[in-house]
Order: sequence, then C-alpha cells, then structure tokens
Amino acid sequence: MAQWLNPLLLCESIGSWSTDVGSRFRFALRIPFQPSLECQVVARSPGLVEWAFSGFFNGADRWECFAQNDQTLLVNRFTFEITNPFVRFGYTLVAENLTQRDMQAQLARLKFLAEKLR
Repeated sequence: MAQWLNPLLLCESIGSWSTDVGSRFRFALRIPFQPSLECQVVARSPGLVEWAFSGFFNGADRWECFAQNDQTLLVNRFTFEITNPFVRFGYTLVAENLTQRDMQAQLARLKFLAEKLR
C-alpha cells in the first residue's frame, strides 16, 4: 500500500498486519496536527477487501477485483458521510476537489504497479 497511497497518507496496522475481517488500521495525514481515522476490515474474500471507518467522517472503502477475459477490473468504492456541519463545510471548501484528484492519482499509481508486476 505504501507504494500507491498518497505519500501524505500514513497507514499503520493496529496489531499484526492483516486484511482478515476484524483487523484494524489507523490512517493519518502527515501534516502538523495529523488528523486520523481508525478503520476495521469488515469484509474479506478472494478479490475483495472492505474497510469501515468512523470519526470525523463515517463510511467505507471497498476494493474488489473481477477477472474479465485476460484482464482484471478493479473497482474501488469510497463512500462516506460527514455528520459534523463544520467539518463538512471545511471539507467542501478545501478538500473535496483535492480528494477526487488524489483518488484518481492513487488508482493511476496502483495501475502502474500492477502492470509493472505482470
């Protein structure tokens, strides 16, 4: 993950590194006040891992891949809700467009790495 996540995003396992259901992680932004979210793997099967999180926003990050002929289709669904109106306003004002661009860049980095491993 360190090779394709945003370099400003730190992902630490809480306990042993695992993607088994129940495994926990902490994601933090590498900025001075380091806002963070704890998440937990809530679904796991071959080709699927889904994390759920709660904190300054609540949601899930689901990664699923499907075989298509001789290729693989990767579907990433990141859903969230920001319940605090002040945090929602700040996100909309400052981070919404940055987040969209970052997620596109993240998928491009992942695609590059996957193609390199072929």
